[in-house]
Amino acid sequence: DVLGFSPELPTPFPLKNPLSDDHTIMRPSMIPALFSVAERNVRMGADSLRFFEIGTLFQKGPDGAPVETQGIALFMNGPATPASWHAMETPRFDIYHLRGILEALIPRGLRLEPSEHPTLMLAARVFADDVQVGWMGQAQPARAREIGITGPALVAELDLHLLETHSLGRATQFAELAKFPGSTRDIAMFVPATLPNGELNQFFSSLTEPLLESFQVFDVFVASAKSTDESDESDELARKSIAYSLTYRDESRTLQATEIDEAHGRVLDALKNALPVEIR
Repeated sequence: DVLGFSPELPTPFPLKNPLSDDHTIMRPSMIPALFSVAERNVRMGADSLRFFEIGTLFQKGPDGAPVETQGIALFMNGPATPASWHAMETPRFDIYHLRGILEALIPRGLRLEPSEHPTLMLAARVFADDVQVGWMGQAQPARAREIGITGPALVAELDLHLLETHSLGRATQFAELAKFPGSTRDIAMFVPATLPNGELNQFFSSLTEPLLESFQVFDVFVASAKSTDESDESDELARKSIAYSLTYRDESRTLQATEIDEAHGRVLDALKNALPVEIR
């Protein structure tokens, strides 16, 4: 058994001279602190909560001496994605989202074993390479209601040292934060209703414009235009309008407005030459 993550709760280590009646033991778990943070955020109006904490945990060892470990605890609640034009309902975080986070932390060797837990429902012991590294589960509905949370409140707590030792994960790559500001330009265009949005994404992805950093669709609506050709017997030409936001940036300096406008003009010209679009 892994100390601190056995099927039973860890044995707290009491303080000889506690500062108050509310702090009589050294903390054996970070989960209570996660709920305190969640409650403060809910009171401030937050509706999507995703945060973690790394800290030190203590418990009484087999010989009665304190045992110190480093742990990481995760908390998730609320809408899983921002509100969007194409979704009638916004999906909320559930136990499968939490499993996805664990799969990212333990990409190989992850195993979840359902088990009873004194304070969690849908609880499971988390294993990496057949070594238990922590717990995951959902807060009891009564506890969630106490702090004003609606929907599933998902938590996980892992032993950080065991996670590093037994998780055979992929090498993590980091990108340096941008030192110079970017600038955005929007494109709104009419396209045939049958044109897949994937073709637009493929077009922007294939551009060789060096200043174009990223692109994102932010609006779509369907429109129709009457044919102006009296000889055309079709009633309507179906079209849709799509709007993209494009971000331009240079990693070595701040761009001038004229440079951004010129780059944006090149993108527009390439777009009109490549696809049947009408810039609005």
